[in-house]
Amino acid sequence: MSANALPSKAQPASALPATAQPARAEKAQSPALNRTAGLYAYAYRLTLSESMATAALHQAAVTLRSGSPRVADEQSALEIARTEIGRHSVGRRAALVPASAPVGLREDDLLRSAFHRRLHGLPALERQCWLLRHTGGHDVAVIADLLEISAEQVRSALGSAAAILVAGELADAGAEDAEPTAL
Repeated sequence: MSANALPSKAQPASALPATAQPARAEKAQSPALNRTAGLYAYAYRLTLSESMATAALHQAAVTLRSGSPRVADEQSALEIARTEIGRHSVGRRAALVPASAPVGLREDDLLRSAFHRRLHGLPALERQCWLLRHTGGHDVAVIADLLEISAEQVRSALGSAAAILVAGELADAGAEDAEPTAL
């Protein structure tokens, strides 16, 4: 028999150490432990801090024990605990965000790609038709009703927008191909 071969007799599950079996039975018998662990995991995900998660659970327990909101059942108790955890996570996030003056946004900050610049450079009717068709997924007839224009005007605007956008994409692709790549 080689050193890698398994022994011929496998130990049955009942042959596990005696301490492992009661622990399994305890976990299976105590859904409260599972809920507590779940709430702690939830608190930790929101606060990203063990101490804040523990503090949030402690505050939830104090709130529940105080009886100020009447707890009718287990579900409402869990909801109150989640609310307290949420308050702690919001407080932590507010403490982490430095107070600063709001940054003014320029149009260039909002228009990241050349495609978006071309799209926003289209005449209003062409841009509206294109966005309703390709972002909203509307049919030509629906777009015509929404914009109160004829279906032929919608088709014309879509064709014009497509021609401009595709020509720009092809020009960008040609410019990228023409650029030498340094390795």
